Amino acid sequence: MHKLKIFTKKIITFVMAVCMLVTALPSVASATEATDMLELLEPMSLGDAIMDSPGAVDYSARSTVNGKDYLYIPIRGYKMLVYDLDAYKVDPTNDDAVNVDVADTGINVPRGIVEVGGYIYVIGDVAYIYKYNPVTKTGQNIDLAAFTGEQYLTIWGLTKDEDGNLYMAAQSHGILKYSTTTGEISTFWNKVEAGISNSLNRTLVYDNGYIYSGDEGVLRKIDLSGNVVKEADVSAQHASTPMYLSVADGIVFWGGTKHNGLIARDIENLEPVDIGVNDY
Repeated sequence: MHKLKIFTKKIITFVMAVCMLVTALPSVASATEATDMLELLEPMSLGDAIMDSPGAVDYSARSTVNGKDYLYIPIRGYKMLVYDLDAYKVDPTNDDAVNVDVADTGINVPRGIVEVGGYIYVIGDVAYIYKYNPVTKTGQNIDLAAFTGEQYLTIWGLTKDEDGNLYMAAQSHGILKYSTTTGEISTFWNKVEAGISNSLNRTLVYDNGYIYSGDEGVLRKIDLSGNVVKEADVSAQHASTPMYLSVADGIVFWGGTKHNGLIARDIENLEPVDIGVNDY
């Protein structure tokens, strides 16, 4: 019995020592969190191609070609830069490896770019959509002027839905729709027919079955049948049209470089949302 008590005491002492040791060690979760921290690569240089241009725009698109990831950046000066993201991840300091192509879009001031079905679509200060084939590295122009009758048509915004349809904010026309599957061009929403003739339709974004459109102090929610279901007048807050629309966490954000504030509205009824920053 005495030996059993001694043995039991030693077991208890050993277990307590192990517990103290484990407590002193860093937790597995902490070690995992430290391992999972993101490591930033070197900034990507846009190389010599952009040096010949007045500047880049804040639009880009990505696609996968033959298992490789590419980034497309339209820039001022009729060009679009194509970067090999896989090569960049391997060697972010090798500019020659990542700058794999420069496409001539014919668009001096690009204002939107999206990827649909492996093709890249770019719009801007021209009356056409530039369609780029990443496999053949060739492009074609999809004429919009023949449909609208406006030779100097200016497209300000571009977005897409899940079915591959493109929606374009045409400054004086309204919203145009282009089917990437059938090639059909149509008027999605005609602001002239809606009695709006002297405003600038400059930006739009698609989210969950609706198009949100910004038009000189008015934010509209339009269903995919082209019906305006909600409208918010923010003209008292903005003297001119903000340039950018985005949707996140159930909120429509509308702002631009000319404004210090940011319009924030809920996506259901376009009611104001307090996001803790200036809402002009």
